Amino acid sequence: DWRPIGAKKYFIIGYSQSGESSDIVEAFNVAKSAGVQTIAITNTPGSTLTKISDAYIVTRAGEEKAVAATKTFDVQLAAALMLTYQLIGKSLSDIEKAAEASKKILEKEDNIAAIAEKYKNAEHAFGLGKDSAYAIALEASLKLKEAAMIHAEGFAAREFLHGPVQLVDETTPVLVFAPSKEGFLGSVKAMEKIAQYKAPMILVGPKTAEVEKYAADFIEIPAVESDLAVIPLVKAAQVFAYHVSILRGLNPDKPSKLSKVVKY
Repeated sequence: DWRPIGAKKYFIIGYSQSGESSDIVEAFNVAKSAGVQTIAITNTPGSTLTKISDAYIVTRAGEEKAVAATKTFDVQLAAALMLTYQLIGKSLSDIEKAAEASKKILEKEDNIAAIAEKYKNAEHAFGLGKDSAYAIALEASLKLKEAAMIHAEGFAAREFLHGPVQLVDETTPVLVFAPSKEGFLGSVKAMEKIAQYKAPMILVGPKTAEVEKYAADFIEIPAVESDLAVIPLVKAAQVFAYHVSILRGLNPDKPSKLSKVVKY
């Protein structure tokens, strides 16, 4: 029964790798019935979302055979950034720099695999982030669930102090994501509190001397504009989850209880 208010002032963006996810399709149908314009971002040309939306972006990343979305997540994120940059009149050239930064993450895969080795037996984990990095904390936690079968939850860094911190101890890895030095400094209070309980922290972001003392491990990403740092940040999270999964003897491409398209 949801209906958007002031429909003519807004448009809605829907994300679906398959373009067939029933919850997104139903939401678009409701929005259209209320006169709201819709934009779909999908990897599948000719899908239902492309047919019912007012406009769409097809990311054309090629078929993603793995159930857990990685490359399609990346390209949908890039498409959203490109759309935003176009709307505000900002140059798209910097997005290429973010892509190059992601390639550099892959060049560090052996280092990330060595870090994953240390945490392969974890039963629980947390992802923390501030502002745009909060979304990456959520995605990283989802990947650890899907691919590595670790119970992981993502939180905004300060929100974590309002209850969830009660669950950490020396066996609970905490991944802290930041797109910039300022992002790390904005999460210092959370890191200080977590350090009191000896939970190992894996910091993921640009090298920041002020927070290195909190890091059991540091996955450094190349410095790029803060808005775009989410692209190499999520790549680092994906590579970490992949190696934890392999080290646990799992197949990260085929989680046993998941399907690629959710319809209900």
